[in-house]
Amino acid sequence: MSHRLAAFALVFVLAGCSGIRSSTPGPPAALHGSWSGEAEQWDEGDRSATPDSRWTVRVDVGAGAIAAVAYPSIGCGGTLTYLGPVSGGARFREEITTRPDLCIPSGTVTLTRDGDAVVYAASHEGYASVSEGRLRK
Repeated sequence: MSHRLAAFALVFVLAGCSGIRSSTPGPPAALHGSWSGEAEQWDEGDRSATPDSRWTVRVDVGAGAIAAVAYPSIGCGGTLTYLGPVSGGARFREEITTRPDLCIPSGTVTLTRDGDAVVYAASHEGYASVSEGRLRK
C-alpha cells in the first residue's frame, strides 16, 4: 500500500470517528424509560364531563424514533413514531398493530414531563374522543 493511500485511509477513519455520523432524531432523554399508569377517555372530547372509560397504558421510550405503547387492560398495543418536540416533551404518531379491532387504530400522542411523572394525552383523527393520564416509571 502506498503512503498516500495509507494516509487517505487514516484520514477517512479519523473523520468517521470525529462525530460525523448519521442518527435518527428521537425524543428528549427526560422521556426515556418505561412509563405506566391509568388514562381516562372522554368520548365527546369534553374533559369537564365524567370520563367515559379508564384503562391502563404503558409506554417504553428510548433514544430512537420509535417507541412502544400498550394498553394492557384493553389488550391492544403498537408503536409511537417520534414527530418532534413540544414544550416539555414530545409528540408521536400512534399506530395500533396488536389487536387494532380493540383500539382506535391511529392517532397522536403527546408525552410531557411533569415532575417525576409523564402526562400522556391522545387524540384520534375522525373521533371526538380525547384521552389523558399520568404515567410513572
